[in-house]
Amino acid sequence: QSIECVKAGAVNIAHNGNSKIQTTNHGAIVTGILTATGDVNFAGDVYSTSNNPWIYTSSGGSGVRAGINLDGSAGCFNILLGACAGCNVTSGPNNIFLGSCAGKDATSADCNIAMGYESQNLGDAAHNFTVGRLAGNNVQSSNNVLIGECAARYTLTGNGNNIAIGKRAMH
Repeated sequence: QSIECVKAGAVNIAHNGNSKIQTTNHGAIVTGILTATGDVNFAGDVYSTSNNPWIYTSSGGSGVRAGINLDGSAGCFNILLGACAGCNVTSGPNNIFLGSCAGKDATSADCNIAMGYESQNLGDAAHNFTVGRLAGNNVQSSNNVLIGECAARYTLTGNGNNIAIGKRAMH
């Protein structure tokens, strides 16, 4: 039976004997993949019971592939906004990456803030603050403050604790 209707109650729609859509007194439950070909509007909150609660778009937009390598087991408490922002983060927690490709190559980096296109494109450095297009791109040290377009753009190594303010400062 493909459609089962309970008088004044639930409706169950099945495919090959497997329940796919069920109505409840709270709404509906969809089992499997739900594909929408038009706009999807939410009037309330969106909840996920998955360890990987991502809304993904393949056609572009602000957030495409942001955090795509996170699996829900590590790398918690990150805020990633922008196409490819933090897209290679696997285990680094407590980062804020805002802007297209901000923090793109960060993997296990933690406690960093990067704002701007390709700002702070790093691996495992920690406690860095970068603002500006390509600021801190390829940072390999921790505890740096880098503000301005291309500030410390090329590999910054050593003990860290650097401050660079201005366009191409420490470039």
